[in-house]
Amino acid sequence: MQHAAVWGILAGVFNSIPYFGPVIVSGGLLVVGLVQRGELAQALLMSGVALLITSLEGWLLTPLLLGKVENMSALTVFIGLMLWT
Repeated sequence: MQHAAVWGILAGVFNSIPYFGPVIVSGGLLVVGLVQRGELAQALLMSGVALLITSLEGWLLTPLLLGKVENMSALTVFIGLMLWT
């Protein structure tokens, strides 16, 4: 993929927008994948991997790290993120 660093920076910036940020990045990657590769399967793979990474980070990594730093249980942090994002 061309300009992967730019897409990485955009993903980091848009990740701060709850719910819509990852969708915007995944949609953009889908369009870019179709333009650059010309194959729907490759474009869906790029878009899906980006969405998977963002989801895992938001659902697993963030609650675990915040729980350790704040000495809170991971379950409490997870529920808090789900309800008050």
